[in-house]
Amino acid sequence: GIGNSGGGGTTGRIEVDANKELTVPGVIADRTMNVDGSSTGLNTGAALSKLGNGALTLSGDNTYTGTTYVSDGILRVASDMALGTTDGGTVVSAGAHLALADGVVITGETLTLNGGGGTTGPGSPISNRGDLQADIGASAEWAGDVIINSNLARIGVQEGGSILVSGDIDDLGAGHTVRLSGELTRTGGVTLSGSNSWGGSTDVVRGTVYLGADNTLPTTSPLNIHYSSSNNSEYALVDLSGFDQTVSALQNTGNSGANAELTNSNCLDTSVFTVNQAVDGAFNGIITGNLTLVKEGAGILTLAGPNTYTGGTVINEGGLRGSGAGAFGENDLAVNGGASSGGYIDLNGSSLVVNALNGVSGLVNGVIANDSTTLAENALIVGVNHGTGTYAASLVDNTGGSAQGILGVTKIGTGTQTLSGANTYTGTTAVAEGTLIFDHSSATPIGTGPIKLEGGELSFKGSGSLSVGEMTLVQTSTAYNTNTVRVQDGGTVTTTNLAGSGFSPLLVDLRGGGTLVATTLNGINATNGILTQGSLNRATLYVQDDSGIGFATQNGSNEIVRYTGGTALTASNSSGTTNFVASSNVTRTAALSYYTLQLDSSSSAVTLDVGANNVNAASSGRGILFTGDNDSTITGTTGKFVGSSIFIANQGLGTATIGISLAGNASIFSGSGLVVYDHADNPADLYVANGVVRLAGGDRTYSGNLTRIYGGGVLELGGDQNGATDGDFTRSVVAASGGVVLLGSGGFSAHGADRVVALGGVGSADALTWGAGNFLAGAEGDGNHAFKLGSASSTHTLEFQNNIDLGSRLRVIDVADGVDSTNIDGRLTGVLSGAGGGLWKRGDGALELTGANTYSGVTDIEAGTVQVSSGATTGTGEVTVRSGATLQGAGTVLGAHVSLESGATLRAGDGAAATDLGTLTFAPEGCAAGIDLQGSVILGIAGATNAGSVDPFFGGNAIGSPGYLTYINDISRSQGAGDHDLLSFAPSASGDLYNVDFLTTSGTLKVEDGGLVPMTGQIFNLLDWSGLSNGTPNFTGFDIGSNLRTGNDLDANEGGLDLPDLSSYGLLWDVSQFTTTGIVVIVPEPGRGLLILVAVLMGCTQRRRRGGR
Repeated sequence: GIGNSGGGGTTGRIEVDANKELTVPGVIADRTMNVDGSSTGLNTGAALSKLGNGALTLSGDNTYTGTTYVSDGILRVASDMALGTTDGGTVVSAGAHLALADGVVITGETLTLNGGGGTTGPGSPISNRGDLQADIGASAEWAGDVIINSNLARIGVQEGGSILVSGDIDDLGAGHTVRLSGELTRTGGVTLSGSNSWGGSTDVVRGTVYLGADNTLPTTSPLNIHYSSSNNSEYALVDLSGFDQTVSALQNTGNSGANAELTNSNCLDTSVFTVNQAVDGAFNGIITGNLTLVKEGAGILTLAGPNTYTGGTVINEGGLRGSGAGAFGENDLAVNGGASSGGYIDLNGSSLVVNALNGVSGLVNGVIANDSTTLAENALIVGVNHGTGTYAASLVDNTGGSAQGILGVTKIGTGTQTLSGANTYTGTTAVAEGTLIFDHSSATPIGTGPIKLEGGELSFKGSGSLSVGEMTLVQTSTAYNTNTVRVQDGGTVTTTNLAGSGFSPLLVDLRGGGTLVATTLNGINATNGILTQGSLNRATLYVQDDSGIGFATQNGSNEIVRYTGGTALTASNSSGTTNFVASSNVTRTAALSYYTLQLDSSSSAVTLDVGANNVNAASSGRGILFTGDNDSTITGTTGKFVGSSIFIANQGLGTATIGISLAGNASIFSGSGLVVYDHADNPADLYVANGVVRLAGGDRTYSGNLTRIYGGGVLELGGDQNGATDGDFTRSVVAASGGVVLLGSGGFSAHGADRVVALGGVGSADALTWGAGNFLAGAEGDGNHAFKLGSASSTHTLEFQNNIDLGSRLRVIDVADGVDSTNIDGRLTGVLSGAGGGLWKRGDGALELTGANTYSGVTDIEAGTVQVSSGATTGTGEVTVRSGATLQGAGTVLGAHVSLESGATLRAGDGAAATDLGTLTFAPEGCAAGIDLQGSVILGIAGATNAGSVDPFFGGNAIGSPGYLTYINDISRSQGAGDHDLLSFAPSASGDLYNVDFLTTSGTLKVEDGGLVPMTGQIFNLLDWSGLSNGTPNFTGFDIGSNLRTGNDLDANEGGLDLPDLSSYGLLWDVSQFTTTGIVVIVPEPGRGLLILVAVLMGCTQRRRRGGR
């Protein structure tokens, strides 16, 4: 049979044999006395005991008051009151378990767990899923306290099940370990949200454990994800779910960390996970998601990774050690000093890639070291996502003992990193992109190791003296760059050696009285008074001081200074060993040979007219330098440059024009200014090393050379470079004749007409990977260089047609605002892709996106305009429009969270004019967090939403009547956009709810006349959320102004809704339904009495409405 049962005495017993199942659907109650003296039920306060290895299901709303004992097998709870009243509680013995059915919530019941894992039986096919567990596919909650009365007690779920334990879990000071067991379908798991306290470890067996509150795990207990005897082939994950948690250790004591993970899946709320670890330990799993890792306590935690968490790392005490590349993700890192101890991070023989590096000093400094036992150098690579930081703690090779590692520092990304602590590392310092500042105001921030100048700016800050190692200008067959060394605050920097073997441009900026001393020179020579580079003595070194800019030289004190000894150029003087200067117009009557030539337009424009005379570059020198605020020109009739290579730098503010032939010369252009090559002959190899180089002189066939763009240079296309071939510039990205390579930051702009760049060919443009394959890749590989589109001198749109894989990093697209401030400066028609890759729009110009982009990282519009045109999309990460910037278009914004800051602008339509009408759609994907619009929203209107003809009688309904309101709202719901702009808020692709905060704290909505011919009955649907079943906009705080107004600012209160002026038409705006359905309506102007009546009936003076959240 099923088993035995009994009652009476102090305990009612129900025994179910193994593999059997008994359901009691009726009510189990305390004993009831009958009139004849007999009784039924249990004695009052008696216990109910479940015996036997089978399964008993209680589904009634029981009222007995005693304790429920689960001594053997399974007790399944199928109703909220199945366990009787809360007076006696429930006790589960070792080997048995309590299972909750779907939808059950047990409130106020105290549960005591005496066991260690649970059993199997009908409905519970998998063992060891918990002394308390949820059934297969069930979602249940235990809202009472749980007492852990035995070590290794377990809470868990069967497959597909979810359990929330919202009550407090406590071991009453016994020091027990608690084990949590999720399930493997990844559809359920265990959630804890109570104030929990147990003294032993928190062991995660399998599946997902979710946090439901801050510090719901005991803060003084270790967290062990996959403990030593768990099944390492089963995944185990702890999801912080947006909450903060502190633990005393993070562990993975199992045999493998491959399936152990700590994450935060909440994309809006960053979790802070603090490891307050007093002794050394290791976590071999992975750390992912939106969390910040904080290290406290004296112990060292070793991480294996590769980890991809995004919230950064903070080390205040003790340390973190990597056991492989990617152990700390590519995050911000802060290593802080303190009063009695400081943080410590150990590269341990691997490179460490971080974004911004920060850290405060203390009585005990924080330390970054390479404590590997192998004698080798590893780099701390900073700035990976353009971060800006200041690090005042210490950088050392190693901390001694058996450690032999050497630390180097490499700066990548366009941000600025400052090092101001007492640093003694001896490895290489490499500057590949952005700015690296050594602040020696109060400490010595750099050791004596070598410095490699690979691009970007190396800056020294402080008024005292600083000695550094050798500085080398790096140039290889695949790495070209442009460099700046700046000495600020009147300080003195002495390098043991200044070296260079190529022709990398170097600007030494000594403004403010700085001094750079080079004790020795290597590969850099003082020839004819000028410092030159390499065996051919190229004059590409420049100095800027408070008096101006010029070629570099070295004085008797070994200081690098500006050369001022030039010879004035006349009509006929000529010498291959002379440095000439022209500061006014010169017309040549003879050929010109020179060592260097400077055209200085400080006083006025300068023209050098060579007529039919050639300009002969000497075998060395070969430098031409333009300086000053005015334009300079080299022109002639048939005269030309004679030589094999020319080095031209415009370091001034004016335009430098080369009007004579460069045919046969490799032409290297640098400097920050604009150089226009205005001759029909093609140069040989072209180097755009900085500034803007415009190829003017009409259309040409220019395909036989190699073009190199680097150092932030922009190639400005002033004509079609392809002859009869489609497109204006279609070379393949290859370091060979006929190719183009972008070796660092750089890009293209358009002049004279719209220009098309399709690298590889129009219709077959190459698929490019940012930072690889000669596309925006430099000496350090993917140094996260910037892509430039447009220039201050561009006049038209540069269209770039290639697909670009952004990879996993945040990429800067810098778009300058050209001569026409109203046009699109740069257009990307290819697809931008990349898991985790993001777009950071900089520059005051306008960037248009036309592709169905798939990148999943952020879109950050810092300045200028981004237009998401019809058919185009943004990425799915957060979209932020900064103050002063604009987002516009008729495409789709897929960002899960959209933020329009105060001072930013949002426009619908593909263009900035009121007549550029269209629908801009918001359709969040991924982790939907919301849309927050607090800037200026601008919409244009022309024709109305109404289908067919406009009905001036509103379907026969009186204005303000219920029928009228139904009529105009039905039009808005059924017709969508008319000939006017529309903002459409579509359902989240993920199905998540999201909020739209519409001008709740700042900003205005301005409706512009885009060709409006106003008439009674026109309905304009400006905001559409009719397809959004899971949320409506929040208008709290938005003042819609007075209803039934003309739109004339002097006529009535416009509030935050600025409408076109109808005062000359005898018409009014009805805005009463704007916060209900997003519409405004044109109605006739009634008599004063009728106007008052309508206003009263409609309650139209209400200024604030809440659309819900």
